[in-house]
Amino acid sequence: MAEFHISAVAHPKSDRLLALDRVEVDVLVIGAGVAGLSVAHAINSRHVTLLSAEPISAAGSTAWAQGGMAAALPPEDSAAEHARDTLAAGAGACDVESVRILTEEAADAVTFLGTHGVVFDRSGDHLLKGREAAHSRARILHCNGDATGAGIQTGLAHDLQDKPSLDVATGMHIVRLLVDRGRVHGAVAVPDQGRPIHFAARDVVLATGGCGQLYGHTTNPACATGDGLAMAMACGARTAALAFMQFHPTAIAVAADPLPLATEALRGAGAVLRRPDSKPVMASVHPAGDLAPRDIVARALCRAIENDGDVYLDATQAVGASFSQRFPTVYRSCKRHAIDPVHEWIPVTPAAHFHMGGVVTDYVGATSLGGLWAVGEVACTGVHGANRLASNSMLEGVVFGRRVAAALDRGGTGKQVESNRQVVAGDTDPVDRDAMARLRVMMWHGMGLVRDAHGLQALLRSLFDLRRELPETQQVLKRRLTLAQAMAQDALSRRESRGGHFRSDFPHAMQFPDPHAGPWAPIALDSGNAA
Repeated sequence: MAEFHISAVAHPKSDRLLALDRVEVDVLVIGAGVAGLSVAHAINSRHVTLLSAEPISAAGSTAWAQGGMAAALPPEDSAAEHARDTLAAGAGACDVESVRILTEEAADAVTFLGTHGVVFDRSGDHLLKGREAAHSRARILHCNGDATGAGIQTGLAHDLQDKPSLDVATGMHIVRLLVDRGRVHGAVAVPDQGRPIHFAARDVVLATGGCGQLYGHTTNPACATGDGLAMAMACGARTAALAFMQFHPTAIAVAADPLPLATEALRGAGAVLRRPDSKPVMASVHPAGDLAPRDIVARALCRAIENDGDVYLDATQAVGASFSQRFPTVYRSCKRHAIDPVHEWIPVTPAAHFHMGGVVTDYVGATSLGGLWAVGEVACTGVHGANRLASNSMLEGVVFGRRVAAALDRGGTGKQVESNRQVVAGDTDPVDRDAMARLRVMMWHGMGLVRDAHGLQALLRSLFDLRRELPETQQVLKRRLTLAQAMAQDALSRRESRGGHFRSDFPHAMQFPDPHAGPWAPIALDSGNAA
């Protein structure tokens, strides 16, 4: 692997529309979280160029993930049981074939990670398994307790060093995909310092993560602004399920942005959500109590906060003195904010966490545009439906990352296209921070845990007004606004409540003739990508 950090001398603003530096590559992978790294690892017959804004040992949301990776491993568990749990959590909106693929290929994904430097927690020769919300069995694998994302990220990143058919460029910020007659043929990237670079590619893989930073309260890192999804939309890529944002129930309620997370594994270990008077929040809400599906827990906490002012996660009895050993990441976050989780309850609040919608793909990651593939949170495979089952996201990145790689190894679609496309004025301008902050407040209030027609219509008007105020030099922010508008419009059109999308004016779910047929059609593309 050749890894290099691009940081050239900045060019004057007047030079921005001049011809780009042009680099020809074979497969361009944009994003270096678990999905992008899995693609890079699994491709065998083609040369990969991996672009990341950060060092690949800490890129994207993966390194932040405390929860583990779900995998039903025989003989005590089965893919069929894992699939049933996934479909139940997805609230009738999952693509059944995607779920079958995810759960049946989970064991191979665990083996794949093990052969590429990832070490899961064990007791002797046996993998340790935890249980999280809406899982019928303990099937969650972890690395170093609650540092699973970091363990997977560092393992995959380190093991890539020995791959000769891979180049990694860090410090690269993607500002535009290049499309011509329905085919994506590259991307424009801007280094930390320097002039734009045109990467001409035979195939482009989007692995850019989610859009949680569009919300004022989120557990997502600063990079999760939905730019990959927004750029794909600008090119005309088909999208789906944009209304479905999952809100994690237990972000730690402190003055921080993003909010630190108190992993669901704490509740799996017996921690209890409590009101200030110590009464359990979930006791009368759902038969599964604190391990009910995330959308149900998040809304219950929202109601409790409205009524009582605060809610807490009590791990003092269930975890207690072993907290720093079993959940070191949460422990450090608590101590950083003067909370002693061994003896004190942890103040918690729901926050935007994971986007179930995205760029629609088929079962090997091909999108509706030739030459463009998508994997991970930016993609919509249909596997999560309206509500992601806990710890399925890491698994999705590996399973479908390997599938994208296999399709690309079979040839993809690949030919480079000559283009005179230039960087557009505004692509390289810094995002207006005040305007971005306004967008986040608007989304939290209009598109949060509980929605209604009045709030969504007001949000759409506010987004329109904000867009009208922005100068043409704010192209990146304008694309984010387009994404936010599409999410709000999708939520307004869904006159029902389902999973992460709850309408107070339509509190019941619509019924479909096929209980497995979601509110959007099952994925079946003929994009010209699939081999």
